[in-house]
Amino acid sequence: MSREVLYVNETAQRDYEVLRDKIASKEATITRYYQASVNPKGTPDFREFAEYGGKLFILDYFKRYGKLYPEVVNRAKVFKDATGVTIEGLNQLKDEYLKLINHATTEKRFDYSIAENGCELSPWLDYNVYLDESKREDYELAKELLDVSNKLIAKYKYSGHAHIQRFAPANFYRTNGVELSLNLQYFGDI
Repeated sequence: MSREVLYVNETAQRDYEVLRDKIASKEATITRYYQASVNPKGTPDFREFAEYGGKLFILDYFKRYGKLYPEVVNRAKVFKDATGVTIEGLNQLKDEYLKLINHATTEKRFDYSIAENGCELSPWLDYNVYLDESKREDYELAKELLDVSNKLIAKYKYSGHAHIQRFAPANFYRTNGVELSLNLQYFGDI
């Protein structure tokens, strides 16, 4: 028997999408820096970038262009002079990237893994809120009472929602202006 979905938690889903887009935007910025300074057609290894930051760019730069420089050279200075990108700026970018990911895992209840091609973010929770089976009978009765009430209001043009709300248990219904609706959070298995 499948569980009945009461509603989709759109706020949590929207939070996930916003955070995923912010991380993707930060990864695009890192890639632009990498292509401008190291390899115009390459992409950085995000797992190594998360660990080493600017050092990764310098190592990759010298793997590609190292034969143009003497063995003993200040690599950070050469990298900065050649590309205009500082290791401090790259490390700040790394910190911002990791801060976004840490925020995702601590505040918003997401799981992540950083792969070579970027951060893969997945929610810990399902966005569907299901009916709590222990409240199924109450849910059915509350729904039926609300349906009957709405039919009577439509037929006789009066507002009797206040009476229903007084009659029913406190958590069954909620009001939105003059409209009465089921309190799905109460019936949900959260």
